[in-house]
Amino acid sequence: MSDEVYLGGVGFVDVEGGKSIGNLQAKRTIKSQAVTINATATPIPSTPLQYRRGMLIMNSGTNIVYLGGSDVTTANGFNFYPRAVVKLDIAESVSIYGISAAGGDTVKILEGA
Repeated sequence: MSDEVYLGGVGFVDVEGGKSIGNLQAKRTIKSQAVTINATATPIPSTPLQYRRGMLIMNSGTNIVYLGGSDVTTANGFNFYPRAVVKLDIAESVSIYGISAAGGDTVKILEGA
């Protein structure tokens, strides 16, 4: 029986030895969440994982989500297409926001600490 779990296109999780997903490294823990993205700037996630070293975000909705800072809009945000995955090497002190023109879209995240 394998000690790895495959997460389509993203990579493997080693559930025994260390915790690693694709290039997301974690020394303490990995936390997953689903975040509903509204038609106003929505923090991803609302409360960052303590000691976060990085995160993966997947747009699991059917519409484009726009990523950026707290001032993100559909006009100035980074286009994040449905089913796309992005890796960010960001500490818990750095906030990222998303906005959706339609509202009600979902992104799934994995944070590593």
